[in-house]
Amino acid sequence: MKNILTILFLLVSFTASAQQIKVVQINADWNHQNTRLDLNELKGCAYQFGWLRHQTKSIQNELIAVPVVLIFKDDKLVKKYEAGISLKLNTPFEEIQQEINAIKED
Repeated sequence: MKNILTILFLLVSFTASAQQIKVVQINADWNHQNTRLDLNELKGCAYQFGWLRHQTKSIQNELIAVPVVLIFKDDKLVKKYEAGISLKLNTPFEEIQQEINAIKED
């Protein structure tokens, strides 16, 4: 799994940034209506969105639900939020922002 997450990070390929915290959201085309549009408002991190179809088969097979939001610090996965049976990510924006703030304090 560690290798798959490393590959995921490389495939998403963030632009060069001094920020150490990166947030990635992945969703499927057929579930586009449940894409979180508010995550680009997150503070203290770089944000990237990617479609599931653009990921490798191994990453596609690894993900259980979409959308999924992954938080990386120094290129290591530290938090993962996945949609439930509703295919929506019901985690409040504030909770994700608080997680980023807590990671920055570590």
